[in-house]
Amino acid sequence: MKTKPQGLLRRLFRYVLAYKPQLFVLAIIVVTASLVELITPLLARDVINNVVGGVATNLWLYALALVGLMILGGILSFVRSYLSELMAQRIVYKMRIDLYRHLQDLSYSFYDKTDVGQIITRVTSDMDGIGRFLSLDLMMIMGSSVTLALAISILLSLNLKLTLVTALTIIPIVSIASLSFNKFVRPIFERNWIETSALNTIVQETVSGFRIVKALGAEEDLFRKFDERSRRVFNLGLRSTKLMATTWSTMGLVMGLATALIFWYGGSEIFGGTLMIGDLLAFTMYSSMLIWPVLSFGMVLIGYQNAMVSARRTFEVLDAEPEVKEKTSAVDLPPIEGRLAFEDVYFGYEPQKPVLKGVSFEVKPGEKVALVGATGSGKSTLIKLIPRFYDPQKGRITIDGYDLRDLKIDSLRRQIGIVHQDIFLFPTTIRENIAYGRSNASMEEVERAAKVARIHDFIASLPLGYETPVGERGVTLSGGQRQRIAIARALIIDPRILILDDSTSSVDSETEWEIYEALKELVKDRTVFIITQRLSTLRLADRIIVLEDGRVVESGTHEELISKEGVYSRLYRSQYLGFAGLESRSQSESPSRLESKSESKSEGSREED
Repeated sequence: MKTKPQGLLRRLFRYVLAYKPQLFVLAIIVVTASLVELITPLLARDVINNVVGGVATNLWLYALALVGLMILGGILSFVRSYLSELMAQRIVYKMRIDLYRHLQDLSYSFYDKTDVGQIITRVTSDMDGIGRFLSLDLMMIMGSSVTLALAISILLSLNLKLTLVTALTIIPIVSIASLSFNKFVRPIFERNWIETSALNTIVQETVSGFRIVKALGAEEDLFRKFDERSRRVFNLGLRSTKLMATTWSTMGLVMGLATALIFWYGGSEIFGGTLMIGDLLAFTMYSSMLIWPVLSFGMVLIGYQNAMVSARRTFEVLDAEPEVKEKTSAVDLPPIEGRLAFEDVYFGYEPQKPVLKGVSFEVKPGEKVALVGATGSGKSTLIKLIPRFYDPQKGRITIDGYDLRDLKIDSLRRQIGIVHQDIFLFPTTIRENIAYGRSNASMEEVERAAKVARIHDFIASLPLGYETPVGERGVTLSGGQRQRIAIARALIIDPRILILDDSTSSVDSETEWEIYEALKELVKDRTVFIITQRLSTLRLADRIIVLEDGRVVESGTHEELISKEGVYSRLYRSQYLGFAGLESRSQSESPSRLESKSESKSEGSREED
């Protein structure tokens, strides 16, 4: 259910009212600036009437006053613009920080369901739209309200009949034109947001997946998609520009007709001796002042509705509840041994379509367990439940007897390390990437983790060493180098439970031996879950748990499961025996043989991409 604009405005003004002193000062400046603007026609009237009446004394004082008013108006305009922009940027900063913090608190499921382009647009463009409303539109409506009220009051004092004629000509036509423009342009703004979000998504996909794009020669396909979206944004912008041009042309026509009407009626009043030339000039100047406030109300309404669209999308995120919630009574997880148990766990990304069905098993402290199964069997889903990226719909998971849902999430995740299949390196230095889980780690700790991960010698050979910057996805490093940096990153937080998610699947066999040695160091004295397609990594496991259709169907050592001639045996034959060269090498070399082989190689030998 969508929040009504009034409710959105109230929520938005909660941020605004945090700056009451600045708002009060701005109100005073706006009123003062309007008064300064309204004094100018009165001075012009007196000058003209005095000159026409043959009184030429003190003209220099009028000239001096006009110059002074212009200078004062300029100063007030600068101060008003600066303070309003400063207040708006502070409000946007606070909202953006709140939004980003909440995005970090949201569960995996939110990111599964929400388009990346929409998230980026909400953090950037939507915040800018709200800022424009607060810095420009809000000040515009304040200034226009004061100017309109005072201008009409002065016009009435100058000539009641001429004021009624002018008001009945200008205000209705301008109001109708503004409202009509707003009616047609609002859906354009809505559609433009959708198309811009889609455009952001295409750019993000292009940058993130450029290797695949290049490898498949898909540049033209992506270009066509981008061109189509860009044309839609262009056409929407063109439509809004046409509407704006039509509106301004209408305003110019209305002003021209109003001015002609004023001169015709005012001229007859002058000839009748009931109106002076200076008064007619002042009246014309004040009449032109009616156009902008009336028109600005329509423009502010457009800005308001655009800002409400942005506010709605922003508050939709702020109102989104994490599916994984921390209890108010949650406790910190003390240092653990690493005993983990699944007890009749059911889970599905959609509750009516369970992925895990009654999963139960127990892992002892320090035990290394490999999870094996066909694609879609639930392996990756299972390991996502251990750090509480998701919560089971039924059953429970315990660590050292603690139900995960009774623990503070940060304290749980601090004792779990994950080495993903798809390694992500942040666009910063190698040192900061290794120390990402512990930003206060010393240089000695970083180097120690790198040495255990067998990547230190390579890093030391680089001109900038540990201060070498890497690309968003570590593009300056080979797959094996990225993998070992990820292993060092997992080591530095010294987790008691470690998850290896197919962490050697994307490297060649030579690199595998290096990573295998690093993993042997990494898994020592830890409870480990391994998802792998590599036999050598599988041999790190003390026990293999086989999943099929979301259920545990077998459990045991490699030899025990092969002898059963069951699911694992079939998977082994279909997946592993297909890689004859690697399998032959893996079977002929035991872990001890692998160890001696690796020791004969230099620790930091640089890999080929």
